[in-house]
Amino acid sequence: MSAWREGLVVPLRRDGVAVETIEGEVLLYDARQARAVYLNPTGAVIWGLCDGIRSVADICNALREVYPDAASLPAHVAEALSSLKESGFVHFD
Repeated sequence: MSAWREGLVVPLRRDGVAVETIEGEVLLYDARQARAVYLNPTGAVIWGLCDGIRSVADICNALREVYPDAASLPAHVAEALSSLKESGFVHFD
């Protein structure tokens, strides 16, 4: 089983990403790539937890406190992190 599936990878936000909060919505902007990404509230929480210390499993556990009834939480976290990685806003250690 891969480290990703076990939740052992540790996501880290890329340096140089501008974060703008407008009326409660979060927008990430990377000037190097001329790329912007809008985050929904859950995505913004996931982004905030990508500190280079917490593993994917730790992020899921933190979100379970906020969304205790979300059965598909690990899949949603994996999808959000994959999207952030593909967009170049996070990388995995």
